[in-house]
Amino acid sequence: MTDPGPHVLEVAKAVRRRTGLSLWHGKLLLGRLPATILDDVTSDLAEAVAGELRAAGASVEVRR
Repeated sequence: MTDPGPHVLEVAKAVRRRTGLSLWHGKLLLGRLPATILDDVTSDLAEAVAGELRAAGASVEVRR
């Protein structure tokens, strides 16, 4: 993820749903951008997570 966008709380909730981190840890992660949200996952899962984060307002990059 490169930028959380204007809706930081919504993005933190999406990070929480996909990673299992607490909301507090998710918000901390957003303060340290750019950051890797998930590592070593299938391309389908990566695209699904990226889509969810983009829908919440974040700028996301999927790297292979």
